[in-house]
Amino acid sequence: MKGFHMKETKLLAGFAKVNINPAFDCEMSGFVARKGNCRGVHDPLWVRSLVLSDGKEKLVIAVADLIGLVHDTVQRIRTEVAALTDIPPEHVIVSTIHTHAGPATIEHGYLGKPDPDYLNFLVKNIAGSIYAANQELEPVVASVGISECKAVGKNRRHQGGPTDPAVSVLRLERAEERKILLANYTCHPVVLGPDNLLLSADYPYYLIKTLEAVYPGSEILFTNGATGDINVGHNAADSINGSSASKRTFHEAERLGRILAGRTVEAVETAEKLPSIDLSFASRKFSLCLETVPDPSGYQILADQFAKEYQETSRRGESYGLVRQAEVWTDWAKAMKQKAENGELDSKILTEVAAFRIGNVEFATLPGEFFHELGLMVKRSRPGKAVFIIGYANDLIGYVGTSIEYDEGGYEINESYRYFGMPTKLARGAGERVIDEVKGLLQK
Repeated sequence: MKGFHMKETKLLAGFAKVNINPAFDCEMSGFVARKGNCRGVHDPLWVRSLVLSDGKEKLVIAVADLIGLVHDTVQRIRTEVAALTDIPPEHVIVSTIHTHAGPATIEHGYLGKPDPDYLNFLVKNIAGSIYAANQELEPVVASVGISECKAVGKNRRHQGGPTDPAVSVLRLERAEERKILLANYTCHPVVLGPDNLLLSADYPYYLIKTLEAVYPGSEILFTNGATGDINVGHNAADSINGSSASKRTFHEAERLGRILAGRTVEAVETAEKLPSIDLSFASRKFSLCLETVPDPSGYQILADQFAKEYQETSRRGESYGLVRQAEVWTDWAKAMKQKAENGELDSKILTEVAAFRIGNVEFATLPGEFFHELGLMVKRSRPGKAVFIIGYANDLIGYVGTSIEYDEGGYEINESYRYFGMPTKLARGAGERVIDEVKGLLQK
């Protein structure tokens, strides 16, 4: 029609980062073999928040340099954001990089005891960073680039086994060539081991530091993927008995961070402009089944078993990690027995996933440490799409493996759930159930 001009949709973006360092001498999280509290700061911890808007929809991706946050904490952050902004609470995605060199933050778990005052501080500062980002919205040109990095992430359960090597980058170009880069890769930030008592974001710190040097004035967010069976080359037992300590240094974290930065630059420089930038968002809450939950007598048997292990490992002079693990698991079994007696245990847990799209680029969240194959299931179901998997998002339900990995068992499947305060492990097939929910959201 002559004289009619369709209004062009513009993508707006705002970024802010806020320091979230805890008080000195805080209890750290991530390793049962760690002796002592925090002794200083190697690199400051941050929450980085990105707000996106197409004029109709708004959504938030906040990424904290922490090990993880449970759903209750995320809900508190969302409540604060709702009071400060016009962003719907369900459109707020809060994830973590999963560093094991940060403060204890996992409520109701056994990975260090969180300081309630620090959790209150976190809620305020994460919400504050989102508020600040929402005040800085400006037009951006969006592009997406993908490369591969096979030199950093390794399969922790199967030496030389498969990984997800994709390095995905959402490039948002502001005025005067000021960029916002959202990078996504799949690998546990556990270069630093239990002997480290300094706060650090681990290899992502060096990744971001290098990218900031390459692109002066730019803002960088790093999101982790489905990392449950992917780290930098050791297994769970190494972190307990300390056998890989010689390789777990800041120098190694810097080396790996720079390698990944190089591959990220490749993705940035080959990024292609998105043909459209409309936003769409969907989320869903649902229940996952657990295996049979023991009765009080069953937990008493476990408590006695772990107490005996504690005595025997102490007598034999085993590694501090093995002794401490038996002690922690004894405490867990006693606590579960008490909850069982009080009728406080359930055979299901409630969690949530979210999916959103920017033009033809798709993002999916996973609420924990999902095995890489589960993330790849999502990607394979979306042929021709660039798909970002954001792990540790909006909840932390622990390790989630594929059904076939239940046949092998191991720490991630059969033991780790205790550290997350769960009464027993997830039922076989729970991982695939979550992926089906994610694929359903993406197909809408």
